Amino acid sequence: MEISLILFKKLLIMFIYMFFGYVFFKSGIITEKRNRYLSNVLLYIIFPVVIVNSFAVKKTADNISAFVSSFFLAIISLLISMFISHIIYERYYYKRYKKKLKVDDIGVAFSSAAFMGIPIVASLFTKNSVFYVSSFAAILTFLQWTYGVRVMSGSGEYIKIKKILTNPVLISMLIGLFLYSFEIEVVSPIKNIFTVISYLNAPIVMIILGVYLAQTDILSMFSDKTVYLSSFLRLILIPLLTMLIINFIPASKDIKMIIMIAASAPVGSNVAIFAKIYGGDYKKAVKIVCMSTLLCIISMPMILGISNVFFK
Repeated sequence: MEISLILFKKLLIMFIYMFFGYVFFKSGIITEKRNRYLSNVLLYIIFPVVIVNSFAVKKTADNISAFVSSFFLAIISLLISMFISHIIYERYYYKRYKKKLKVDDIGVAFSSAAFMGIPIVASLFTKNSVFYVSSFAAILTFLQWTYGVRVMSGSGEYIKIKKILTNPVLISMLIGLFLYSFEIEVVSPIKNIFTVISYLNAPIVMIILGVYLAQTDILSMFSDKTVYLSSFLRLILIPLLTMLIINFIPASKDIKMIIMIAASAPVGSNVAIFAKIYGGDYKKAVKIVCMSTLLCIISMPMILGISNVFFK
C-alpha cells in the first residue's frame, strides 16, 4: 500500500506538469512547432544524459548480475506485450471487423517505459536504479524501429539500420556501458551538470504530453470505445500477465518491481511520431497516448501495489 501511495503522489505531481503543458498550448506560450523543439531537446539532450548518468555506479558482481536479470526480464515483458497486441489486433479484431488498427497495435505493444518509466523509477528507488530500467528502454527502442515500423508501415522496406544505430537512446546506453565497463568516472563538474539536467526529464515529458492533450478532441477521445480497449490492454492486462510470468523467474524483488513500472507505463508517445512518418492515424495515436496517460494515475499505483504484495 505504501508504494502505491508514494507512486500516486509522484504521478499527481507529474500530472500538474501535464496541466501546465495544456495551459501553455491553449494560451499560445507553446506552439506545435515549439513543442517539436522541446521534444528534440528531450530526445537528444535530456534523455541521453539521464541514461549515461545512470551508469555512473561502481561496478560490482551484484549490480552486473542485476543488470543482466533486468535485461532478460525486459525481453520477456516486451514479448508478452507484443504477443497480446498481435493476438487482439491481428488475429481477433482484423478477422472480425476487417479493419487494421495499426496505432492501437503498436501503442499496446510498447509502453512509455523510457519517458515515463525512468522518472518514476528514479523517484521510487535509488538514483542508480535507472541503470536497470535503461535496458528496457534500449530493447524497446530497437523493437519499435523494427517490429513497430513493420506493423505501422505494412512493409519491412522502411526498416533502416542507420535509424536504429543512430537512435540517441541506444547510443547513450552504449556510452554508459562503455564508461561502466571500464570504470571511467565522469569528472565532478560534468557529473553535477548531468544530475541537474536529469531533473528536467519528468517535467519536460509531462509538459509535452500536456501539449498533446491540448490538441486532442477530448469529447471524441472519451467516446471512442477502441481507445478504452487499448488502455485496458496496455495498463491492466499486460502488466498483470507480466507479473504472473516474471514471478517464476529468479531475480530480486526490486528488479521485478522496476520491470513492472516499465511494463505498466502508458502508451508511448512514439506511436504518434510513427503514425505521422508512416501514414498512420495520427489523431487516433494522440488519443490513445493521452487516454492511457490520464488513466495511469489510477492503474499504475494499483498494479504496483499488487506486485509489491505478490512478489516474495
